Formats: sequence, C-alpha cells, structure tokens
Amino acid sequence: MSLKIQPIGPDRYTWHIKYGEQPTREYELAPVNKERGHWVIDEKNGILLDTFVRGGDLHDQFQVGNSRISTIYDLEGDSLQMERTSFSAQPMRRSESGGTEAYSFEVQGYQEAFLTRT
Repeated sequence: MSLKIQPIGPDRYTWHIKYGEQPTREYELAPVNKERGHWVIDEKNGILLDTFVRGGDLHDQFQVGNSRISTIYDLEGDSLQMERTSFSAQPMRRSESGGTEAYSFEVQGYQEAFLTRT
C-alpha cells in the first residue's frame, strides 16, 4: 500500500492510494470546516467521505453496501499508521437496560499499514 499526499492548491491535497498491483485511486482531500477539524475525501466519482481530525489523528467512518468501515490515520514524524476495521452494517445483537439500547456489530476485517515518507 502507498499513499501520496501533496498540496495542489490552498488547503487542497492529493490523496492517491495504491494497493499492490491495483490502479492508483486518485482522490483529493479538502477542508469543509477547518475550525471543527472537518475534511472530505473526494473520490472524484461523486462519492464524498467526511473525515475528522480528533486528537491529532484523522478519523472516518462510512458505509458501502453491507459493510461499515472505520479508519484512523495517525501521523508521527515521517511515519503514517493506518488502521481500518470493517463491520457488518447489520447489528448482530441488540440489548437494552433502563431504556438505553445497545447494538453490537460483527468485525468482518482489519487492515493495518505503516507507511514512511520517501
């Protein structure tokens, strides 16, 4: 996996992701509301994925078909750690206590990558 991030304008960056031999996915990262840490990954095909800076990390969560996907990007120096967990979009369990409902979701997959600046 590789991720290429470069400035392409004021507060706009490339977000080019490559997985193995697959074609590069040429997305863009742009601010929505910088004061709130709200950014968007534009897949350049009509799909926009909202992402948020929290605790110095970039977090997103989105659903594609029957999978809910959560990603955390953690930049430290010249290294970027990416953690991605996918869950079933349908709860596997619903429980309740005192009027509070809780839903559990099955973990379907996990990916972790450590990228270094070149």
